Amino acid sequence: MKVTLSCLILLFWGCSLPWEPGPMPTEIIEVDDGQKLNVFGVLRYDGSDSGSFVHVQKLISTEEMYSMDADVVIRDARVLLMEGSVSDSHLFVMSQDPLYDGYYYPDSLQLMSGQRYRMEISTEGYPTVYAETVIPEIPTADEIRVNHSDRSIHFRLEMDSSAARYAVRLHFSGGYEERVLSDMSADHYELTWAAESGDTVLAMEVAAYDKNLFTYLSASTSIIPQTYHQDMSTVEGGLGCIGSIALQRIDFLP
Repeated sequence: MKVTLSCLILLFWGCSLPWEPGPMPTEIIEVDDGQKLNVFGVLRYDGSDSGSFVHVQKLISTEEMYSMDADVVIRDARVLLMEGSVSDSHLFVMSQDPLYDGYYYPDSLQLMSGQRYRMEISTEGYPTVYAETVIPEIPTADEIRVNHSDRSIHFRLEMDSSAARYAVRLHFSGGYEERVLSDMSADHYELTWAAESGDTVLAMEVAAYDKNLFTYLSASTSIIPQTYHQDMSTVEGGLGCIGSIALQRIDFLP
């Protein structure tokens, strides 16, 4: 009983209780309460001209967020993507589908891996948002061996410094499984994957994330009350992220 009691005392002594404040900032943070745009966009490169988008909202207060008539969507933004000079620009147009309110898409866009793109997002009454991203090289997966009897797959992935992180997704008739490759130090990665699903492996997708998208999506979150969170943003003039992803898809015949 004494041992148990001692362990419980040590456990609670080293833990923050729910009513105690969480981690606090270590320096004075200047906060700009002015109007800003909150954006999220992905340039998707897979050899086609579709899949890229930008979602534009306005930044609102906590009180506004819980208001019944709060409308955060920006519908008159000018979303311009530039490749090299201003003359090589592409305009994104907002979708007319109510399900994608505030989403902007290009009419036609041919991306190139290794190319640096600049984006400007502007609307009246808000500072212009600026962002840059470099499209990663399309992932190269080879030495692929699929065993349909035990639903396993073996492959070798060539790593490239243009990608901040790789993710692999196996598709089945009833869903998919995904793994994120955490070790980026090697020049290649070999993996034998025994799928948990009972369905046949239909396809494999390998995604290469740029540093903007990886940083934004991997930002830590917490549900501890009173915990300080520094704003995570990869854009200038506003909040959010504009990143890019390169995809390779390989279909398998059962």
